[in-house]
Amino acid sequence: MRRKDLDQWLWQLGLELQQPGHEVPVGTAHMAPENGWQPRVDLLTGNGVLLAKVELAGVNEDDLKVTYDAGENLLVVRGRRRENEILSERLRPQLLEIPHGEFVRRIQIPSSRLIPTTIEGALDQGMLIVWGRQAEDLPAEPEPVRRRIVIIKRIER
Repeated sequence: MRRKDLDQWLWQLGLELQQPGHEVPVGTAHMAPENGWQPRVDLLTGNGVLLAKVELAGVNEDDLKVTYDAGENLLVVRGRRRENEILSERLRPQLLEIPHGEFVRRIQIPSSRLIPTTIEGALDQGMLIVWGRQAEDLPAEPEPVRRRIVIIKRIER
């Protein structure tokens, strides 16, 4: 077994072992095969709207890129969670549970396609919130449209 494969397996095993026995470990953060770690995601739909919540505590807006591919009906979130270099230089780690580094999360939209021009996103208290209107009457094979989603800084409450 290659060192990289072993490291990924150990990381995944460690995350699974941390789950309390009474909880089902659904959607736990885990290592992606080639692209670092993957954040957890919730998808919600209703009234013709899809909302995706992506757990991204500690990820800066400048280190984040969100795109929607209409041809694949795929929302792609990629970025990087940076380590605090000042702390890592002065302190020795005793427990490391929070993944750092590059990540890519590809979210297949399970229901109807999204209307690309309606998709918006915001960072709010460590969560990336992306929402858009669903289109029931779009053709099954739409023209390939790839749109970058601009993240607004916060959600007005």
